[in-house]
Amino acid sequence: MLGLFLVTPASAAPGKSCSIMVKAGGLDSRCLPAISSRGTLIAVAAIDPDGRRGDPNLTVRFLPLDGRGPASTVILTVDEVEEIGKGRLGPAVVSLIEPRLDLVNAQLAAAGFVSLRSVEIPPRRLTFHTESGGLDITLKDGTLEIGGPRTEPETLALPRASSGGDCAAANAPFVSGLWLSSDDDRRVVVQIGYAENDSCPAPQGAWRVIRPRAAAGAPVAAPAPDRPAQPRPGPAATQPEQASALNTRGMRKFRAKDFSGAAADFRAAIDASSTHVKAHYNLACLASVTRDRETALTELRWLAASGLSEAAEKLHKARTDPDMAFIRAEPEAQKLLGER
Repeated sequence: MLGLFLVTPASAAPGKSCSIMVKAGGLDSRCLPAISSRGTLIAVAAIDPDGRRGDPNLTVRFLPLDGRGPASTVILTVDEVEEIGKGRLGPAVVSLIEPRLDLVNAQLAAAGFVSLRSVEIPPRRLTFHTESGGLDITLKDGTLEIGGPRTEPETLALPRASSGGDCAAANAPFVSGLWLSSDDDRRVVVQIGYAENDSCPAPQGAWRVIRPRAAAGAPVAAPAPDRPAQPRPGPAATQPEQASALNTRGMRKFRAKDFSGAAADFRAAIDASSTHVKAHYNLACLASVTRDRETALTELRWLAASGLSEAAEKLHKARTDPDMAFIRAEPEAQKLLGER
């Protein structure tokens, strides 16, 4: 039995948006793992240990939590750094990966990824206590339970491995990692691994997200997401006016190929006015351009479900918009656009 007591501060710290950069002669991916704003994707760093050489390399993997296969964006491979940089992240290698960094950072921004904060799992049967508040996490008999004095209990049965036959028992699930979302201390991300032996190798691990509800009467601080500074059209600006200003600024960045900045502005516009059709459409375009399938489909679904005449016009425009070329190849997008 594993028991943990996690401190949750009275007010959650602002979520820090995730971006990858070149720093001190290496690739800085410390913001990973990260979770998308809708809690449907986890982004992780995949690094090839390449034996003893230790050459810099990085692939960002996007793991859907609904069971679909992962997608990957390659930043730098071991072979590339060996052939071009002789094992070093020199100017030639940096020049090679700059457009790739722009792409992956745009994907992270478009889907609103924020970093996860690792929770240390103490040795089995060890329980530690701190000041009041927080979450109690207990693992027993393959079930994870999260609760606390101000939290409604929530349980998660660890999913069994898909392996059958004699390996079903050998591939027992276990919690291999725990994180808290940096923009919401009550959103718990669980990484699930599987045991293995010589005859039964471990299958691909799984991820789950749990957000326990606050107990009745318990004060809950609203998360404070990290957002760009919003332009101020005037002292009496309405939310739609703020959204329009943000959307306009985002379009300028989009045209300048500042995809990360554009994504942040489009999201801020939607936060200011959730029914701002142009911001939803522009975010879908940006996601399509950067090959962020999940975000593009999410925004197209919103447009299709909104019932707004302007949204219907945007969906019609999307049938021929060059920015939508990537997502138009998706069967679901074709249905949303009325092409099937």
